[in-house]
Amino acid sequence: MIGLLVVACGSGSSSTNSEFLSTKQTKLAIEESILNQRHIHATVACPTEVVREKGVTFQCVATTPNGARTIFHVVEANSRGYVEYSSVPENAEKKQIPENRTATGKTTRKKS
Repeated sequence: MIGLLVVACGSGSSSTNSEFLSTKQTKLAIEESILNQRHIHATVACPTEVVREKGVTFQCVATTPNGARTIFHVVEANSRGYVEYSSVPENAEKKQIPENRTATGKTTRKKS
């Protein structure tokens, strides 16, 4: 199982007024995080249409080559396409993963 906490840019649209979030960017960011932190080439599936609005939540599912699945809980941090996603593995008490924050294209900081 995989455990991550990340912030990523979910906007793939050139217009910040788009009604829907580009979950393709979120999917790619989760896959990249898993690869960078766990060295696993997972495939991530996210819903295709999610309203772009601060506080909206949805889930993405990562599947590893051996068939293990991990649910990522995604929250839109603002209406500009930034999302926070996290997942806690079933055996989280055995192996803690350090907190990580990344963004597609740049690093962002999470407000306390």
